[in-house]
Amino acid sequence: MRYRLLTISLFFISFCSSNISSAQVFNVRDFGAKGDGLSDDYLPILNAVNALNKNGKGTILFPKGAYYIASFNSQGSNFSDIEFKNLTKLEIVGSGSKIILNAKFHRKADQTKGKYKYSQTKTIVPFSISNCKEVTIRDLEIDGGANFTTRENEIVESGGRLLVFSNSHNIVLKNLKICHALSDGIYVANNTSNLTGENVQSLNNARQGISIISGNLIRFENSKFNGNGNTEGEYIGHSPMAGIDIEPGDSTKKVANVYFNKCEVQNNLGSQVIITKPGWSSGIKIENSIIDAKSSLGKYQLILAATNVTVNNNEINCGTGNLYATWNEHPNSELYLTNNRIKGQSAGIMAVTKLKDAKIIIDNNVIEFTGDTVSKYFPYIVADITFTNNKIIIPKLKNGGINSLIKVKKLENNSFTSDKGKFKPNVIN
Repeated sequence: MRYRLLTISLFFISFCSSNISSAQVFNVRDFGAKGDGLSDDYLPILNAVNALNKNGKGTILFPKGAYYIASFNSQGSNFSDIEFKNLTKLEIVGSGSKIILNAKFHRKADQTKGKYKYSQTKTIVPFSISNCKEVTIRDLEIDGGANFTTRENEIVESGGRLLVFSNSHNIVLKNLKICHALSDGIYVANNTSNLTGENVQSLNNARQGISIISGNLIRFENSKFNGNGNTEGEYIGHSPMAGIDIEPGDSTKKVANVYFNKCEVQNNLGSQVIITKPGWSSGIKIENSIIDAKSSLGKYQLILAATNVTVNNNEINCGTGNLYATWNEHPNSELYLTNNRIKGQSAGIMAVTKLKDAKIIIDNNVIEFTGDTVSKYFPYIVADITFTNNKIIIPKLKNGGINSLIKVKKLENNSFTSDKGKFKPNVIN
């Protein structure tokens, strides 16, 4: 009997050590957290994190449960975000637990800056990671509660993010669900580097699924950035309401080497993918993914205006919007749009610019019209670019009606077909 108990004890110790590092463990239950979904666990979690920060490294453990954070910021309140700061090693282990923020409030306009109106009522940031190294966050759901919030329509976005990284490095995100933020689900800033995510879902946040403002070596696999801008409640989303948004703030905080592979970016209310600012954004690649805007309202479904952007082997449905291969607001971009199946009910691909020698290659794509009748050119490409080996399909083409307009630098080996067979597009060499 004694031998059996010893064996069980050794197995338990081995199991725990294989799932949680040997660094000091800060169990939020030891600090008074209930995890019952009803009690306010804000102070216990804050105290556990403060103790971990003082230690300089460690693991914060959320045993299985629902941890409710009832506290939020409003005019006159003094609640702080939950910040992990200056740690040499950090693990946040969710054990399949859920963090629930209280957002059952009305955001009224109580502050004005210039022409914009703001509300001081907002949720705290439950996970703000700054100046940390060797970070792992896994097996956790974070619900920002925006589906229970209301607001005055003119209020602009401010605060309310769920997972924020600032000047942090060597980060692993795994098995996370992040939803219903008042703004961004994930926010990456201040030269954060070497961040990888696997099976990360950032869904139905009021602004973006993920915003990358500054960072290097960022990679997501098998992840979803869906339904953002639609909070599943009365709360109206904040523009641009995108799944993926890569927009550096300034030239000192650039974005480089970002890769999305086998991901979903679907039904975000505004845009699906926004990549802008050549020179400040570079080395962006999206491959083997599904990008679908069939339930979206925006005109600009994909903006691909940066340096060395590769969009390869994806299923892309632009819905009633378009893919913008050039963007006059951000000239000198470099795009490789290859091996994709692209569908759309409008122009499909828009590339209209007076720029000379634009570094844009559109090659070996299937580009299919999915609307009823072509009312504008599909695709509509007037640019000094390369357009080769593409298949353009307009199933129901009206005789003598509008079809495709293409005026490019290099035009070779493209086919144009309809239900009536091959058609001659409006091509100007």
